[in-house]
Amino acid sequence: MAPIRKIFLLGTLGCAALCAAISSDFEKGAAQEKPKPAFPQYAQMPDVTAEPDITLEELLKKARSQLGDEKTLAAVRALEYVGQVEEADGKLRANLRHVYEKPYKLRRQETQTNGQVGAIVLDEIDGWMLLQQPGGELSKRSMPLNNKDFERNLAVDKLNFFEGPKFFDNGELRFIGIVQFGGKKAYRVDYAYPYVLLKMVLTRIFDAQTGRQMALISDRGRTQSIDSGVLEKDGIKFPKTTTIYRDGNVSMRINYEDIIVNAQYPKTFFYEPKLVD
Repeated sequence: MAPIRKIFLLGTLGCAALCAAISSDFEKGAAQEKPKPAFPQYAQMPDVTAEPDITLEELLKKARSQLGDEKTLAAVRALEYVGQVEEADGKLRANLRHVYEKPYKLRRQETQTNGQVGAIVLDEIDGWMLLQQPGGELSKRSMPLNNKDFERNLAVDKLNFFEGPKFFDNGELRFIGIVQFGGKKAYRVDYAYPYVLLKMVLTRIFDAQTGRQMALISDRGRTQSIDSGVLEKDGIKFPKTTTIYRDGNVSMRINYEDIIVNAQYPKTFFYEPKLVD
């Protein structure tokens, strides 16, 4: 399970990239000494300094307006991300193609520099994990329940632009309060998704003045995803680069070449556990 898990969680947008860094560090061993943070501002969860002074609805409206108008965002039914994952030193790790389709279908495929190809495929019911070695050997397995919950949550989060938990009966958006982040006033919102019998919680930090997302945080602050640059497609502003920090040090960067909005995909694209050429 570990080798498959490692390639599958390499470099997707936002949440999966966070979990990639977490998974990678766990595989290296908990006893390994932590390096001194090069970016200490990205090494912990920011402290809450005051109660919110606006409503959650007002904040989300402002945050979504940074991406596009409401009509354009609501019309999104599918997103495809194409790009590369880089190591902290800039060395290419993998090429990626990640596709999400409402309500929560996905196909995340990544090709490593050594030719190894991995994919995760999820339809509304079943999920599969596939790994193909450079020599052509293909291994595949059905996705366990906890993995399906994780991937489903990622798809819903990506497709609904800061409103993901609203689409689950037991999902929660928790407006925690005002924080200081990067020397600026900001708001903290926790995104609680159903995950087996527990909750999968992701924290977003929004600029208080503009509503722009400043960071996506997990693991009690140890892993932080910071977006930079703008790639505008079909009236929506996406990040050009996402940098992942683990304990205040750069873990990886994801550079997006293209994002395709509302492409058509055959049902077999999500239902058949096969690798895509």
